Amino acid sequence: MSERDLPSSEYDAAGDFYLNFITTQLATPDSFFHQNVEIMMRMLGDVKGLQVCDLACGEGFLSRILAAQGATVTGVDLSATLLDHAVRQSPELEVAYIRDDVQSLASVDDASFDAVVCHMALMDISDLDATIRTVQRILKGHGTFVFCVLHPCFESPFDVDSPPHELDDEGKLVAIRVTSYNEEGKWFSGGSGVRGTLSILSTSSCVA
Repeated sequence: MSERDLPSSEYDAAGDFYLNFITTQLATPDSFFHQNVEIMMRMLGDVKGLQVCDLACGEGFLSRILAAQGATVTGVDLSATLLDHAVRQSPELEVAYIRDDVQSLASVDDASFDAVVCHMALMDISDLDATIRTVQRILKGHGTFVFCVLHPCFESPFDVDSPPHELDDEGKLVAIRVTSYNEEGKWFSGGSGVRGTLSILSTSSCVA
């Protein structure tokens, strides 16, 4: 499949929103997103000299961290918009960015990487079986796959009129309502977060 035959990404239309999200959430040291990245890096250990694939790399936040620690990184994403930003932010780092579908990665050879990482993206990929097979294919023998996803217990479908947070009369959080725990498939939350924004954009102008 050539690049022009690849499907589009919701993040092409949501590029400005997502970049702001990265700046205000992921890059903030006290955010749980940032803590997730720190834990993933500890799990990977010393990456100096390793070939690492950043699966669904977005604007390259994790790719830049890996490259700064000595890894040779290939960042892969479906969004041309986010990849453009990634390239501009990595001018002197050992990072190559390619646009491809992580469910197949036709542009990547077998046994190419010592490690594959995927931060907060697997839950948004429709064919997990195909993606895992791809990860297995592109990893070298005894390679490492480190990923982070939202926990379905606390991130399940809801809408603006029925959010999962139970509040008392003073507006303080007393419980989180867990619904649709066993339901699989793509969903959007509503509201002004990532999934709420992508829901509006995908309905109006994007192909999922």
